[in-house]
Amino acid sequence: MFIYLQYVLLIFLHTHLLTPPAPAGLHPPEHISKQEGIVWSQSRKLSWDDFQSEVDSQETLHAMTATNIDVKAHCYGNLIKYDVKSVFVTEESWSKNKLSAKLLAHEQLHFDLTEIHARLLRKKLSENINLCSKGGDELDKLTSKQFSDWKQEQDQYDEETNHGLDEVKQKYWEALISLRLHQLKANA
Repeated sequence: MFIYLQYVLLIFLHTHLLTPPAPAGLHPPEHISKQEGIVWSQSRKLSWDDFQSEVDSQETLHAMTATNIDVKAHCYGNLIKYDVKSVFVTEESWSKNKLSAKLLAHEQLHFDLTEIHARLLRKKLSENINLCSKGGDELDKLTSKQFSDWKQEQDQYDEETNHGLDEVKQKYWEALISLRLHQLKANA
């Protein structure tokens, strides 16, 4: 039995951070594949140079982050092989305020939250190695549920932090996401 699935979901996240611009250290762009974007890495943080999409002048939002969880799963007999990546989509992400460090930090956490859900999906796939013997429907259900949870938590993050304006809640989410990334090792 051979099943090939690839899920790519773009979640367009936005923020209304209205704080005065603050200087932000910009880093020279690393090699970025326009097709794949930037794969999440602990050592590689986003910079405003990564937000490459044109901004609609009519848009009221200050920034938009596009991320996806790229899932490739193959069944070889009853064994599943998979690759799950958290990706920042440069060509769909933009900002009107490329000087605000607070806004960039808020957007980075959207990407970090995507990585958490990629790790959760990797963990679930590793714990369910017999998915292939159950057919493609079980793999589809497991993946769809994780994508739904991911979107829900992204929305919750924006709602609770008021898109980064509530500094106390923003600090709470920073600590929570950092802890969860530590708990969910990258190879999970």
